[in-house]
Amino acid sequence: MAEIESYRGVPASALREEQNLSERRTERFEEFNARRSAMLAEAVNREANSKANRAEQLSEDADRIARRAVTGMGKRIDVTV
Repeated sequence: MAEIESYRGVPASALREEQNLSERRTERFEEFNARRSAMLAEAVNREANSKANRAEQLSEDADRIARRAVTGMGKRIDVTV
């Protein structure tokens, strides 16, 4: 018995195969996007942590410099900004 062909002149099994291939491609694309989004979020988080650490370090340095200026110069020099 011959397989029934669709209006496109293609066997129904070929259409199912094409649909399955399309679904697999879509799934792989979605997985790729999810991995890329996770990697991007991780990179942004690392950068934010780095900047926060740097800001904290600069703040501590500024405090240290201010304390030295007050104690070391006998309050003769104003280093306020």
